[in-house]
Amino acid sequence: MRNNRIETIALELASSCNLSCSYCDNQYRQSKKSERALEFMPVDMIDFIISETMEFEVKPSITLSYEGESTLHPNFELILEKFHSNNFNTWLSTNAVNTSLSLLKLLEKKCSHTCISVHNYSSFEKISLLLKKSDFKNISLSWILDSFDSHSINRWYREFGSALDLSVPIYFWLKARYSSQKIEIMDKKPFEVHLKSRKPCMAPFNYLAILSDGKISPCCITSRYTLKGVDIYDGFENVVNSDEYLYYLNQHKELKLEEYGTCLNCEFWLEGWLGDQEVTLFDRQCLMQGLSIFIDNKK
Repeated sequence: MRNNRIETIALELASSCNLSCSYCDNQYRQSKKSERALEFMPVDMIDFIISETMEFEVKPSITLSYEGESTLHPNFELILEKFHSNNFNTWLSTNAVNTSLSLLKLLEKKCSHTCISVHNYSSFEKISLLLKKSDFKNISLSWILDSFDSHSINRWYREFGSALDLSVPIYFWLKARYSSQKIEIMDKKPFEVHLKSRKPCMAPFNYLAILSDGKISPCCITSRYTLKGVDIYDGFENVVNSDEYLYYLNQHKELKLEEYGTCLNCEFWLEGWLGDQEVTLFDRQCLMQGLSIFIDNKK
């Protein structure tokens, strides 16, 4: 596909998850689970996606996760190898509940980057112990905060500061609140200025998510909206040139979102896309310095 605009393709390898994290759109996903034709993305669909993307003028990055837990897929290692052997830049987000040292080493070798989303102390402790057993360069931890303020950071430091001797980066994110009508940022204080004026969300212009049953969502955080007239088996060329998709992009560009309730009531369009607006990112050294300064200031 020449002059392709799609830079990132997310694959929902599994529509199910072994957790019910409050910062995920789990309520909606569970309500629609029975409507999904397939719980796990078929391997032949993976092969079709690879063959299609190999024709892109610029090969897209592949996110091997979306709303479910990808490592639950019975053929997860085979799928990982398929993308690795075809030299794709791959990224995976996982809760790593059922992980092992051997799986982490496989991800280190076969996946461009793996982000482990930590959901409680026991999982944090388990993952920390595994990560200390080898030198991982392509794995990071992600921690979700209720609010990005002195209280939440200080609490994190008190409860989880023992992990500061890890060699992997630690990312901090603000929690989202998903309701039937809105997708909101839990702590609006860092974003008050941005929320005063709506800007076009850029995710639909360079991002597509493919669900386990082949449906397509142009949204980077939820499958609440999917294209109705096309699916992955129509091919990327037909998808991105379909009247439905082009109309959707135009409505976003002009901020005419009334017919897209999920988009209209979503706060994650900040600065074009939240992917460019992380609350903060600490590597090990920066995290230690930042918390040390904060603690000193409290004396």
